[in-house]
Amino acid sequence: MKKYLSLILLTALVLGCEQPQDQASNPAPVTAAPTVDSSSQAKALMDQGMEFFAKEDVVNALKSFDDAIKVDPNNADNYLVLGQIYLRLRNYDKAVDTFNAGSRVGPDHGEIFYFLGAANAVRFHLSQGQEAEAYKQEGIAAAQRAVEIFIKQKDEVRLKTSLALLKSLQENGDIGKTPPEVPTN
Repeated sequence: MKKYLSLILLTALVLGCEQPQDQASNPAPVTAAPTVDSSSQAKALMDQGMEFFAKEDVVNALKSFDDAIKVDPNNADNYLVLGQIYLRLRNYDKAVDTFNAGSRVGPDHGEIFYFLGAANAVRFHLSQGQEAEAYKQEGIAAAQRAVEIFIKQKDEVRLKTSLALLKSLQENGDIGKTPPEVPTN
């Protein structure tokens, strides 16, 4: 079990540290255009949250991330970061909720779907019975969506990682078959 969680978290760290190379290839649907002020304020709150998190001040970090989402709710990257924080804190239900919210804001944001699949894979391993099967199916659906997005974006590195996650879930969740190391750009 520890091996599986370590592999998921390692992959989360590797993919989470990368920023999309071309923001135009990863647009989020916008219901109301954020102002420069709200975008910069949200970024400042995200940076502040990362500083708090680095100092292990989790309460203030989470508050900063939540505030950033309230200031700029149409920025899918804010949900991605908060979801990854919940993964690192091993709060998989909150991570899934956050990634689901992010997927509504950024339906073409492949990393959100990848991490949604990964979080559900962990929940699958920590559960039993029908609940576990539901998590597995949610993970498969999210991983399939990530694969579709990364094919469309021609992002080979993230595509390979998403395919490995998808395959591991389809093979009854054997995350141990996921490559341990993903090359970074």
